[in-house]
Amino acid sequence: MIYEMDFWHNLLKDSGLLEDFEFLRDLPGSQVIQVGGGRDIFLIIPADRFCPVTVTEWSRDEAGGLVGKELYRSSTGAPFLLCCNRTDDFPDAQVFVTGENGTVLDWYPQLNKEDGHLITDSKNGMRIYDFTKYSEDGGRS
Repeated sequence: MIYEMDFWHNLLKDSGLLEDFEFLRDLPGSQVIQVGGGRDIFLIIPADRFCPVTVTEWSRDEAGGLVGKELYRSSTGAPFLLCCNRTDDFPDAQVFVTGENGTVLDWYPQLNKEDGHLITDSKNGMRIYDFTKYSEDGGRS
C-alpha cells in the first residue's frame, strides 16, 4: 500500500527527518511502502545505489502459516521509506538487499523491545547502520 505524499511529508516534517535528509522532500510515492497498519518507520538507504532491493510483507494465514507477498522491488538501490510492524511480537516485513558480489542480506526491520533501538544484526559481511539520533537517556530524540 502506498500512502499519499502529503501524509508522509507531514509525518517527516514532524519527526525532524527532513532537516537531516532533505532529499526526502522529493521522494516519489512509489518509494514509500506501507505494510498493513504498521507503526514503525524506517528510512532505508542502500550503500550501493545499483544493488537490487526487495521488500516482502509477511502475514499469518487462517491455519497459522506464514504467507509472503512482494510489495516492492528496485534494481537501482534507491532510498525508500518503509512503514511496518503492526505489533512488537512479529516483524511483518523483510528486506532483501543483494550486494555487488551476489551476497544477500535479509533483514527484518524492527526495534529492540527493551531500549527502542534499531536491531542491526549484520549477516554475510553486509552491515546495517542506524542513523537515529538517540537522546542521552537512550530514547529517540
